[in-house]
Amino acid sequence: MTQTTYRAVSTVNPALDLIFRSIATITAGLILVQAFMAGQMLFHGNAGIIVTHGWLGNIAFLGTLALVAVAFVGMRQGWGVAPLVLSVVLAALMVAQLGLGYAGRKSAFTASLHIPNGVLLTGVVFALIALAVVRPRLAR
Repeated sequence: MTQTTYRAVSTVNPALDLIFRSIATITAGLILVQAFMAGQMLFHGNAGIIVTHGWLGNIAFLGTLALVAVAFVGMRQGWGVAPLVLSVVLAALMVAQLGLGYAGRKSAFTASLHIPNGVLLTGVVFALIALAVVRPRLAR
């Protein structure tokens, strides 16, 4: 009697990997630029830059939503759930970040929570980039 072993075969299009990595990298870049802008405002008194900071936050949020969508498609094609879970966590942190940013206009305490949440966002988005780079190599 012979034993048959089955190996999961990913049907992911390599272009989907590239799209996910690209969106994650662009989103990470936007988050880092926002941190730079916040520093410019805090340490150099450039209050006018905060409007651009907010706009970039909104664009980064759209990038995060795109990551969730691409990760969902990837999960359906064999990626597993890790990219989707991290993308959803990133989206939840981004919603909190937007809320803290807008509410921080009237509350110093809320504004103070905006900074550590930005650090969390940075960690999660770079974890997504690392996963996006390593996962396709593990599937080979």
